[in-house]
Amino acid sequence: MFNVDKIKKELESRGLDANSFDYLYNYLKSNDLLDKLSDYTNRLLKGEAVQYIIGNVDFYGYEFKVNSNTLIPRFETELLVEKSVNYINNFFEDRVSILDIGTGSGCIAIALKKNLDAFVTALDISGHALDVAKNNALENNVDITFIKQNLKKMAKLRETPCEYYVCAGQCKKGREADHYHYCQHCDKYRPRARVRHLNKKKQKLDKIRQKECY
Repeated sequence: MFNVDKIKKELESRGLDANSFDYLYNYLKSNDLLDKLSDYTNRLLKGEAVQYIIGNVDFYGYEFKVNSNTLIPRFETELLVEKSVNYINNFFEDRVSILDIGTGSGCIAIALKKNLDAFVTALDISGHALDVAKNNALENNVDITFIKQNLKKMAKLRETPCEYYVCAGQCKKGREADHYHYCQHCDKYRPRARVRHLNKKKQKLDKIRQKECY
């Protein structure tokens, strides 16, 4: 029998999130996997993220597979999706082309595709991460174009004209970057990519977009 309080105190003493045990226990119980509780708790105490242990995470109401080849999407990243959906619905009349830079598990690209009538392309340098993202797209029944490419090599970006760019990452110095969308007015985080809205019909909205950049 597990002493829940003792486990939580041990997690806290190691600088880990004590609530992660509740998350783990509830997941295993709901999936009839409590026989794995002892093994998974030991992994938790060693500092392994609970999402990696169970192999998935809920993001924006959808389930995504994650592993050591992908980052775990933060809850705050859901705000990027929410703002992007609202922004695109407000400023784009036609079907929009979206590029997700550094897609990882594909959670942003897939969530946008599920909530918008859009052409979505997802970019990542890691083939292993793209394998996870492709599987997540299949599981969530969405059609997304995946590209394996280094952001510093802009060839694929030039070949893939998109009107809206999204990225949740880190600036060059390692500081966590605010969630943002790439556009000609707010391209200020590293890696610096020169991107622009390619639809000339929307140039008249530039001044409005400049005020709306998050």
